Amino acid sequence: MPTEAASSLASQSPSPSQRRAAFGIIGVLCLFALIAAPFANVRLLPVPGFMPAFGALMFVMDLVTTILLLSQSQVDQAAGTGRLGLAYLFSAAIIVPHIAAFPNALMPGSLIGDSASAVWLWFCWHGGFAVLVMRYAIGSGRAERRVGAARIAAVLGVVVVLSVLATGGLSLLPAILQGNSYMGLTRLGGGPLVAVLNLMALLLVVRRWRCRTLLHLWLTVSLVAACIDVGLTLLASERFVLGWYAGRLFSLLTGLFVLYALLREVTFLHVRVQRAHEQLEIIAHLDGLTGLANRRAFDQAVDREWRRARRDGTTLSVIMLDVDQFKSFNDHYGHLGGDDCLRKVGGALRGVLLRPGDMACRYGGEEFVILLPNTNRAGAQAIAERARLAVETMAIPHDLARTRVVTISLGVATARQPLAADSWMSLVLAADEALYRAKAKGRNAVCEAA
Repeated sequence: MPTEAASSLASQSPSPSQRRAAFGIIGVLCLFALIAAPFANVRLLPVPGFMPAFGALMFVMDLVTTILLLSQSQVDQAAGTGRLGLAYLFSAAIIVPHIAAFPNALMPGSLIGDSASAVWLWFCWHGGFAVLVMRYAIGSGRAERRVGAARIAAVLGVVVVLSVLATGGLSLLPAILQGNSYMGLTRLGGGPLVAVLNLMALLLVVRRWRCRTLLHLWLTVSLVAACIDVGLTLLASERFVLGWYAGRLFSLLTGLFVLYALLREVTFLHVRVQRAHEQLEIIAHLDGLTGLANRRAFDQAVDREWRRARRDGTTLSVIMLDVDQFKSFNDHYGHLGGDDCLRKVGGALRGVLLRPGDMACRYGGEEFVILLPNTNRAGAQAIAERARLAVETMAIPHDLARTRVVTISLGVATARQPLAADSWMSLVLAADEALYRAKAKGRNAVCEAA
């Protein structure tokens, strides 16, 4: 199975519920068509502004669909999705002269050509769209250069040529209108040809992808709507009857379903990118060895808490600590043993913190720091002593230490109502100085900053 479909914008596989929804819609469309077909020629009142509104909606939907498909083609460096984009570009472009030629749509009479021009442009619109979809289905998966400006210009050039032929070259074309009826299109074979082309496009898409992706599932629904559109329009035989109005409705659905699939995939990709960004943010603030917050996360958190303490007049405490005689431990037990020791120390520090706002971080190497918002001297000293005991009672062997087990030394600093001129760095420095005094006392101790 070629991989082009998997790299297209709507590469997501449809869920069972999405498949049921799509096939349910196909059933509803077919049921509506069967009910409407016997009444296709029931005359209804002309609705002022219907055709301009219809044309504007078709143009916008098909143009947005084109932009999404061509953009994905540029990203994937592949022509497959872009070829489908060219089909919708053709549809968006040819709707403009079709509405301009439609009698009394934009002005009394026709802006270009005459009433027969609108019929011929309808024939070119629905036939050309089906041909381009077939080209997409047949050509997908083949190695081919991606869609560029030349192909876009070629499609627009074809629209211009067809528009000129259908307006200025009517004398070269067979007469298809008899009064208000366009049954001449069917008698000449043009109507059946358009119906066959749309049916072939539907069958090729179904055979090629079997609704395996979200895009092709809804493209199938769109092509079902296109076939019904052509069928009801041909049954109607003239404008402003029930079949003709229903055909315009199905034309809108032809563009709507694929646009829905693309916009849904854009939303899906946006959610994935957002989640990936959040995951990267988490990873960027975690120490890979211990699972604690890293130095970057601590710097951001202590700055935030310092500002809050200064604003609210609360206390802020910091505990600096490191593993006693860790260099000798690392040399004796090896780097893997050292890493395992740091992981266990990190787990012990995490276990002594009881409040969500408290934060244990790996500051660097064997040095750690604990941030305690809204914690006074006594509370900080109590947590420091719990941390010291937690590491000591793990009894991690350290043959070169006086205690014969791994221990930590800790320095505690508390700031009350920090002044605007102060910096949180002074608090960290005070805790660091207290840490060195704890080590000077013989290690495995807690010292408080002055």
